[in-house]
Amino acid sequence: MAFRFVHPTPEDQFTAHTDGPLATGLEPGSTGTDHQQCGLCGSTSGENFLEIDDYRLIQCLGCGLIYTSPLPPNLAVETMSTNLYDSDEYKNMYFQARERLSIRFKKTLNKIEQYKKKGRLLDVGCSYGFFLEMARDRWEVLGVETSQKCSRYAQDQLGIDVFTGHLSQANFPDQHFDVITMWDVLEHIPSPKSTLDEAARVLKDQGLLFIQCPNIHSLMARLTKYRHWAWLCVPDHLFQFSPGSLKMLLGRSDFEVLSIRTWEPLDEFLDNLLTGINLNPFRPGSRPAHVCYLFTASIIKAFQVVLSPLIWPLQRIWWSLGKGALIQVYAQKK
Repeated sequence: MAFRFVHPTPEDQFTAHTDGPLATGLEPGSTGTDHQQCGLCGSTSGENFLEIDDYRLIQCLGCGLIYTSPLPPNLAVETMSTNLYDSDEYKNMYFQARERLSIRFKKTLNKIEQYKKKGRLLDVGCSYGFFLEMARDRWEVLGVETSQKCSRYAQDQLGIDVFTGHLSQANFPDQHFDVITMWDVLEHIPSPKSTLDEAARVLKDQGLLFIQCPNIHSLMARLTKYRHWAWLCVPDHLFQFSPGSLKMLLGRSDFEVLSIRTWEPLDEFLDNLLTGINLNPFRPGSRPAHVCYLFTASIIKAFQVVLSPLIWPLQRIWWSLGKGALIQVYAQKK
């Protein structure tokens, strides 16, 4: 689940996304060389990958990184973020997923401790603090979170030390942390390279960085024809990473990848796949459409029960081929 968001700063907006590809008149499938540099490799050659509403996803021809163009204005980004991540709907969704997230968090902490046994751990984009709540039994924990509502809950209800704002604004000392984690954060940030550079600054030598983010090269994304993929999230997600582009980005910020894998929950894979098929012929918002939606949802649940034992073994195969819908990477500061 892609839950976290780090707000862009005006400076990041100006330097990373001025004169976007949409302004150059690129047609679908065409290329151009007169627009912004790629935030990863610096190439000015891009190809139109997908159009969604008023936005285009541009694929860099130099490194393959896919990014959103044009970047929404700062006020629109801030308003969108506040409306989504400070909403009761988001809080309810996040709290309902707490037990499931706890299982993932525990597995990740066990994996982290294969590389680092103890020390100071920072979670960037810590949301309501559930990961840090689990980690503090074994680590000295701190968080960074831009949502005031999430940050206040983590501080007041869980007693966790959280800085409200951006990582660059926290002014942590050099080489201060043993481990930094970023759960579903990097795809939201206008300048991922700057964020990873800052993470490298505050991380100790041979310190560990964990990142999870969606995989645009996943089987789930392809089968849903990309635009129906639940984790595409344009324009909330400004970048669409693949294992290759993420490894390249980490290398340019002086990180060495120790391990990388792709995965996704089976029920969410099936839900994405089945709901991507439009079975509702009625006018959106009408009562027949609502009844059809409820009927379709029950059919999807039935299909999930039937298909799960059949797909589970195959899922491990496409994970090994880098086609899972989520990327998890463990990297060490050089």
